[in-house]
This record gives sequence, C-alpha cells and structure tokens, in this order.
Amino acid sequence: MGEYPTKQELRTIRNWPLTDATGIIEYVESIWNHDYGLFRLKNLKLELHTGGWSGNEEIIDAIQRHPTFWMYFWQKTERGGHYYFDLR
Repeated sequence: MGEYPTKQELRTIRNWPLTDATGIIEYVESIWNHDYGLFRLKNLKLELHTGGWSGNEEIIDAIQRHPTFWMYFWQKTERGGHYYFDLR
C-alpha cells in the first residue's frame, strides 16, 4: 500500500480472469494507495476515489481496459476522480 503500481501489477488487472470479480477487487484493494485515495466496498457497492494520486489513476485506467469488468459493473464517474461500481 502506498507505492506506485508496477507495470506488472497493472497488466495483472487488465488480464484478470473474467470469472473472478471477487479476486480482482481484492487485488485492486491490495495495491490501492489508501493514504491518498479511498477504497470502499459495502453491500456490493464499490467506490474508488483516487485522491488525485497518479498511481490510483493508473489502476483505474487498468480497470477500464479490463475486457468486461468496466462494462458490467461501472455505474458512474464523477469529476475529480470518483468512480462507482455496482457488483450485484
């Protein structure tokens, strides 16, 4: 936590198995910088707030490039680095 994500970590997100949504969320939480941003998972609702930190922005970019996660779970994005997902 707190270190800039490596190229390999970002590649891991992009290539995560399509059938393992729980695993990708746990993985993202493990590399998310909680000192700058916010990772909140409650009642199958996921909020990711980047805190303006470029490492968290890179993680968001990797999630967007995942073949299906973004398409199925993304709900909305708010200006300033706020991303909302519904995992139901």
